[in-house]
Amino acid sequence: MNISGMKTRMDAVVRSIACCVAVLAASVPAPGLAQKTLRFAHIFSAEHSIHKAAEMLAAGVKQRTAGQVEIRVLPNAQLGNERQIMEGLMFGTIDMGNVTGNVVQGFEASGGLTALPYLIRDFNHAFKVEDGDIGKEVERRILAKTSVRPIGYTTAGIRVIATASKPITTLADFKGLKIRVPESPVMVATFKALGANPTPIPWGELYTSLQTRVVDAGEAPPAALNDIKIWEIAKVMSLTNHVYTGQYMLISEKSFQRLTEKERTALLEAGREATVWQRGVSVKDQSTMIEHLQKNAGVKVVAVDTAPLQKAVAPVYQDYAKTIGGMKLIDAVIKM
Repeated sequence: MNISGMKTRMDAVVRSIACCVAVLAASVPAPGLAQKTLRFAHIFSAEHSIHKAAEMLAAGVKQRTAGQVEIRVLPNAQLGNERQIMEGLMFGTIDMGNVTGNVVQGFEASGGLTALPYLIRDFNHAFKVEDGDIGKEVERRILAKTSVRPIGYTTAGIRVIATASKPITTLADFKGLKIRVPESPVMVATFKALGANPTPIPWGELYTSLQTRVVDAGEAPPAALNDIKIWEIAKVMSLTNHVYTGQYMLISEKSFQRLTEKERTALLEAGREATVWQRGVSVKDQSTMIEHLQKNAGVKVVAVDTAPLQKAVAPVYQDYAKTIGGMKLIDAVIKM
């Protein structure tokens, strides 16, 4: 072979090697470049503690995985209301989300355990229930029934009633009251037991529903109601404290299984940090928000004798127990 032919063949070999090196280099993840992206959906604004907790989760996962897993947080119901978010998690079209227990209940009954009226005495009681054996059993049931995995508990607080001008303090005040409630069998049953006319409406429609008098009242924790500026049109807060609003930070099992063992550990660790922080904020918000609204927003805050209300909603426990295999879990919460 002449020198020219040898040079031509050598050039071809060099080009071939260079091409292989380029292909191999392209297949190796660059440091800090996300290889997996998860979408996290929720219904609150970017100012709410739930959103900030989701961002904390995202930062914690990014740090622990050296940027290989990215979580994109989508607030303001961009991917739908809570029922739609839960459905997306079940189908795997949404990776992660934050969903209220009384909405999860529509898919797995035990998910709404802490949403039973007057079952939870205070925040500390709620956290003991959620972090203990009862909470683990509920998590197991949710995963088995829905293929959605809880990775932590969040909370929006303890619920009150918002009205334009009339306080709601007695059973007589509830009679015929059109009140917006979440899409939750327990919440509907609770307000029927009180004599009201509960109307399930998506969270994002509460403001206009109250403004246009589709409903007479709304109910939710004070900070959540403030998040949608409800106190612009509702100037009376009745402290019924009827339900503790437990929520779940969730991941679709399909998305969870896509993660490596190290990435799963990172997610669970970061999730724990974020949810513990968020709970602390909610405890503080419950009292400071009421005080702030009273002093600075012209909201009239009315105390309520809840004993007659608790008696009226007692039958809700028995009906709910039929959907979760008896009173065992409910009794365990009461005794804790």
